[in-house]
Amino acid sequence: AGVADEYSAAEPIVLQLENEVLFSDHLEGRCNPAFSPISWTWKRGENWVFLGDNGSGKTSFMERLEARAGKSARSVSFEALERIMAEEIRQDDSNFIGRVDTGTPLYRFLGLESPHEPLPVLLADDAVFGLLDQGIRTLSTGEMRRALIYRAMLARPSVLLLDEPFDG
Repeated sequence: AGVADEYSAAEPIVLQLENEVLFSDHLEGRCNPAFSPISWTWKRGENWVFLGDNGSGKTSFMERLEARAGKSARSVSFEALERIMAEEIRQDDSNFIGRVDTGTPLYRFLGLESPHEPLPVLLADDAVFGLLDQGIRTLSTGEMRRALIYRAMLARPSVLLLDEPFDG
């Protein structure tokens, strides 16, 4: 069973917060309330956008939603991209293999068995998929962002959270 099978399609509520106080590390004095208590319900079929200045608590809010949704959620953020690329650099074998290590091939990063595996129609038209053999360290920031979003979508999550998806 896939991740999306955890929730019944008939379940009207995806996530719910009741009188929760969210905190932001970016406000003066750390752990200051970013929102004072919030009650919020996300219903199936709804899409939400949360806007705010840097340090306003958006990332804290997204982290709370992701924790609440558990295994049924996937998130994409600039911080996740930085962690992935740092790990790729840490595993760089260029000094040992006699050529530049370009990193994990995109098809493996996406969880595909081969670069020739058929792609879902939703993804097949994107030019980034002409690069499936290429190592992810050679992708542009925009290509890598799309790859992160597609990887999350291929997991078929019930909840997809995008934190500043257009940064960089």
